[in-house]
Amino acid sequence: MDKEFLEGVLDIKKILAIKESNGSISRYFQHMVLYPELQRVCGFDDQVLDQFLWGTRSWIAGASNFMPAEHVALSSACVEKEDFVLGRKLMKAMMPLIYLLENGGKYNQYLKYGASLAGIPIGGERATDRPVRCGELRIPQALRRPQGAGHRLLGALKEPQPVEDIR
Repeated sequence: MDKEFLEGVLDIKKILAIKESNGSISRYFQHMVLYPELQRVCGFDDQVLDQFLWGTRSWIAGASNFMPAEHVALSSACVEKEDFVLGRKLMKAMMPLIYLLENGGKYNQYLKYGASLAGIPIGGERATDRPVRCGELRIPQALRRPQGAGHRLLGALKEPQPVEDIR
């Protein structure tokens, strides 16, 4: 989103926020300084804690479909309670999953797999998507626990291994 675009949408009353997912935290900061009246929606999962700290109040997260309690807890801690110490603890617990999603090369496929393990019906794969094999998923034991909305997904995944960059 360049300067002309952002200045152009400032006068459109029905636009209240812009999804920020370019991956550059410095560009996010620049937008917050130059256009503070335009709210941002975090669209980059591994930057959500930083963006909450700087004033973002909403987040679009694919894994929230199968781990809603964890995502609501993080959002609530940061946005409603402004408890960034708790937010950091929650984010630290979620980072292995977020790292896999953001860097594993199969974001959409991992989300579909997670949703299916959580009992959510999913559609077929696109022809361009490579399928996910259970052996590719590596989530640390620390994320597995008996409570929480994502426990069935996390319980089905393997022990921690280095996540290979398969792009």
